[in-house]
Amino acid sequence: MLHVDKVDSLMAEKVKISASRLTPFLNYKFELRLYSANGILRSYCILKSDERGKIELSTAKPIRGTYLDPDPMGLFMTVERTDDVSYGDMIKNYEAEPFYYSLRLFSESGELLDEVNLKKRRHHPLVTEIEVKQDGIWGVIYKPPGPGPFPCIIDTPVVDGRLCKSHAPLFASEGFLSFCFPMFDEPGLPKTLEDVDIEYLSKHIKYVQSLPYCSDRIGLYGISFAGLIAHHLATKHPELKAVATTNGPGAFYSEKGVLSSIDDWLVDGVTNGAYRDNLLKTGHRVEIDFVNSGHVTVIPYNPHHSFGFNKFLNVNLGFGGETSAHGKVQETAWEKHINFFKKHLGTPKSLPNYERDTMISIPRRTGSKL
Repeated sequence: MLHVDKVDSLMAEKVKISASRLTPFLNYKFELRLYSANGILRSYCILKSDERGKIELSTAKPIRGTYLDPDPMGLFMTVERTDDVSYGDMIKNYEAEPFYYSLRLFSESGELLDEVNLKKRRHHPLVTEIEVKQDGIWGVIYKPPGPGPFPCIIDTPVVDGRLCKSHAPLFASEGFLSFCFPMFDEPGLPKTLEDVDIEYLSKHIKYVQSLPYCSDRIGLYGISFAGLIAHHLATKHPELKAVATTNGPGAFYSEKGVLSSIDDWLVDGVTNGAYRDNLLKTGHRVEIDFVNSGHVTVIPYNPHHSFGFNKFLNVNLGFGGETSAHGKVQETAWEKHINFFKKHLGTPKSLPNYERDTMISIPRRTGSKL
């Protein structure tokens, strides 16, 4: 009944979902469950079969559900926290573990008709992960196959200071060399942001520049506070070729790709986007997009968080965004980020296809209530 063209796919890849051998002109429920380390998230849609007893998610308009327009990835874009996830928990996945899903098909009466397990990988199997801990440098390199040199994207540290591998592997899967590093609240590093030596950040830029397989085409990427860090580093390193940020206040040097969310509850996206005028006056090229999403606009198909707990402030912060619109923006914005870096750093060689798993087993979380 259910058919998915790739049960094993990369995080940013689209998949095709359909169902066949159904009773014509009846309603069916498709449910997607994401099994995260924080608990289970869920999305669904109600679709009507056609005269042949088939449903194609790419063309079928939901009668109701977590998304309302035909979209092949609508279920992935709109997974929402269930009661299985603690209040305020965010699905950060700093270790870049694969996402595991179950796709279920139900009849009008609620009978489970079919189920398929799925996996989305954070990085291509041919990408090599290299941990670095030497001479005050701590980070992770993601190296595509081959000797290089590769254009490089450095993912700047996030607001909680920890090592976050969430984005860098996706850049490497596009053929870029990528690097991420922590800033504080890790063993051997300062406990708080206020204690960070600003020169510590530049040391990592210089380290990446010294790598024999890194070209001289280097860019920075950052979201939120990491965007601010990226803008700061651009002022210290004019040799950097491009900076792409999402909802990061401030913008200074290098070629800029700025994404500002108009439904951001944490940073004023419209005011933030006004930095464009300052950059143009100083002779810089700027690309800016105002998008209908919340503050935490990250990689495709990452769960939307309208709020989340901040341990430093001991409060839940509101991030904004409507789940369906936000999810679509994450898909399109990421593609624009990739194209922006290809434009200013050069287009790397595409990675070949890999041998995909055809059967997926889900490592279910102990103690789940669902």
